[in-house]
Amino acid sequence: MGQDLRKICNIREDVEGSSLREGHQFRFLDKLNQEFPTPKKTGKLHMLWKVAAMLTIGIGMGYLTFSILSDSAANIAKEASHISAKKKDFTIGSLSPALNKIETYYIANINLQLTTLKFSEENKDLLDGYMLRLDELAIAYKTLTLELNNEGPNEHTIAALIENLKLRLELLFELKNKLNELKNNTNGTI
Repeated sequence: MGQDLRKICNIREDVEGSSLREGHQFRFLDKLNQEFPTPKKTGKLHMLWKVAAMLTIGIGMGYLTFSILSDSAANIAKEASHISAKKKDFTIGSLSPALNKIETYYIANINLQLTTLKFSEENKDLLDGYMLRLDELAIAYKTLTLELNNEGPNEHTIAALIENLKLRLELLFELKNKLNELKNNTNGTI
């Protein structure tokens, strides 16, 4: 199976040692230039086309950059207004963890005391009076919270909000004591 490729292709060994005729390289380059001519550069016209192309690309890139930046600036402004709208809805609990603990404590105890109240016909007038006062304090708390949002946090407003919560809780304890006294008086008279 071992066949000589030179015999198959009829290649002579003396081809390797032969040299090219004189001027072969120049004739080859002439033929190459005839087949693939190089474009001739005309000075001013060629430069004018380059400048026009660069200006077109520059203007296009400038417009694209401007439109992207203006869109992102509008989105940033919209997001900032959205964040500031969210930011304005804060209570004393959102100012610090300690104030959050205080606010949570009072609100939880107020709600607990409200759920443990027993309503009946005998204590209806007493409950209505206390509930009216609790509603007034709740409205005052909302007003103070609005003041906190509009003017920003300050010592006076924070102290007033905590005092409001404390008053509501004390009022509920007082109401429970009155209800117990009323219950004991009605049980003692019977």
